[in-house]
Amino acid sequence: MSSYEDIVGNTKFIPLLDDNTIKEASKVKKVVFCTGQVWLDVNERREKLGIHNDVAIIRVEQLAPLD
Repeated sequence: MSSYEDIVGNTKFIPLLDDNTIKEASKVKKVVFCTGQVWLDVNERREKLGIHNDVAIIRVEQLAPLD
């Protein structure tokens, strides 16, 4: 959940959030697209399996309308 400070002031909506944990894009073997709360479960599973270097998770924050 976002804090009050995170949602006031000079902010903007970002429809896609990239995986900023990936250090070397050339080593990525899979890209997973998911939404909202699902990201938490997918990311947790990725960490448990130790595949955080070759699986990128892209968060789709807005499904419709797509502009």
